Amino acid sequence: MRGVWLRLLLDSPSLVTKSPVLYPLTRCPNKESPHRRYLIRSSGKHESPHEQQCRHYGINVGGEYEPLSREEIGQHARGIFNTAINAVLPSQMVHDALQVKDGVLSVKEQTYELKKNVHISAFGKAVIGMVRSAESVLGDEIVQGIASVPFNIQNVLREAGKSDLLPLDNSKVKICEGAKNNIPDEAAQTTAMAIYHQAQQVTADDILLVLVSGGGSALLPSPIPPITLNEMAETTRVMGKAGATIQELNTVRKQLEILKGGGLARAAFPAKVVTLILSDVIGDPLDLIASGPTVEDPSTAAQCLGLFQKLNVHEDIPNTVKNFLQEKLDKSQCDKDSDVGFDHVQNVLVGTNNIAIDAASSRAIQLGYLPFVLSTSLAGDASEAGVLYGKLAEFVYLSFACGKKSDSNRVLCQLEMDIVQRGVEKAKLNQLLDTCHKAQAYGKGVCIISGGETTVDVKGSGKGGRNQELALSAAMQLRHSFQDLDILKHYGIQFLSGGTDGQDGPTEAAGATADPELIREAEVQGFNPQKYLDQNDTFTFYSAVNGGANLVTTGLTGTNVMDIQILLVNCFDQMDKGSF
Repeated sequence: MRGVWLRLLLDSPSLVTKSPVLYPLTRCPNKESPHRRYLIRSSGKHESPHEQQCRHYGINVGGEYEPLSREEIGQHARGIFNTAINAVLPSQMVHDALQVKDGVLSVKEQTYELKKNVHISAFGKAVIGMVRSAESVLGDEIVQGIASVPFNIQNVLREAGKSDLLPLDNSKVKICEGAKNNIPDEAAQTTAMAIYHQAQQVTADDILLVLVSGGGSALLPSPIPPITLNEMAETTRVMGKAGATIQELNTVRKQLEILKGGGLARAAFPAKVVTLILSDVIGDPLDLIASGPTVEDPSTAAQCLGLFQKLNVHEDIPNTVKNFLQEKLDKSQCDKDSDVGFDHVQNVLVGTNNIAIDAASSRAIQLGYLPFVLSTSLAGDASEAGVLYGKLAEFVYLSFACGKKSDSNRVLCQLEMDIVQRGVEKAKLNQLLDTCHKAQAYGKGVCIISGGETTVDVKGSGKGGRNQELALSAAMQLRHSFQDLDILKHYGIQFLSGGTDGQDGPTEAAGATADPELIREAEVQGFNPQKYLDQNDTFTFYSAVNGGANLVTTGLTGTNVMDIQILLVNCFDQMDKGSF
């Protein structure tokens, strides 16, 4: 696992009255059901403020302790995930980036004269909300615009009560839907060419405001003739099936398409180009997000041909594509090269996965967990990442159990070596262990969070997505790690992996959840989980087992900053050692 590691977020125990007495509660003293379920009563005769709060909510002092239920922990995981999504909705980010005063548009250190000269080009899963925000800031300064957005997103947002993300009724921006199931199609190609022609028409006095988010590559298909849309799709399919990363896919797209790899910016010259970017790529490389339509392209045809060899797919790539790249290589130059340059372009990153992870960490604290950010660059095979998370759950459990079982330390050391071999740095694992010890001392749970984007090596013909594959793999490992059902009487464990865009692969789900009991339940219901994992048919599995209750379904969210993983581990026996 590659690691851009964030600082650990810890909270400290509250200050309480001297020699407090802990009284178990049957319910929580606030409405958000935090992990803590104890009331601190002072030794005097009068009620403490905490007791008064409980009385206010009708909670009896001195009732028997009731551990968090499996369903409650699952709601915690979903709540943390939803908070992460809400933190990266486009409205505030665009408002912060665009400042208008006295006829002047300020974007960071750059200024632009406004004279009803703003044209908008937008493409991506999250840009429809970005368009709405830009309209509210720029108003009549907008002349026209075109937005390429996912199929049916307007209806989905209306039905979800998110009409505030839709353009205004008098909008000058034409909204065009396409790329059903995140696959480039003729509708998206038609919109892409309209965006291209708009860019060719703007002048030196104009401002082209470009709004970009994840999913922009699929929504801006513009293959260079003689390459066809079908040949581009086949190239992407073959590479994706072989486990190509989003970075590798976009490297090839930039060499094969008109608008990508800086093509849109070149077409708009000499107009001033201002691009606001919502990142869905690990590390936020501007040239790879939506294949960098307004960013100078450092890739080459030779790199693309090398990728085909690396992925062992050279024979499966359409001949038209290979011949086109070979011709570019023989000419020793990129057909996109020109003398235009990029001095007329300002690219601004306005939203990232880090923002979502920070919000998730804050929400975890509110719910009574100590958060630990494992990585903001989780990559690699989704199934392997699922196994890693299953082992991390066992690692946290064993760190809690070390004081109770004499052999726990030995097993913990063995597990630690296994996790390190899977790519987690030893220093980071030590930090996680320290977090577990603090959680144990404070009577809290542990929340491990990561962000990034894994890949799936497609070998079957099923329907699914990387987050559902990751979750099912985690469920398999959790079943293996927690075969002793008595453990689950003392520990509550829940895992969630979901895409912030609300669409995991060509499915209606954002992702899925897992816990140590899911596989047993599936087998009782007559399902063979390993078979579904082998066939990459995880959506079918999750739709059938438990009536689909373990699917995470948000609908299209209007944003996209890659994926979020959340692992919650609660030790019920430790909940009498901390402060409320």
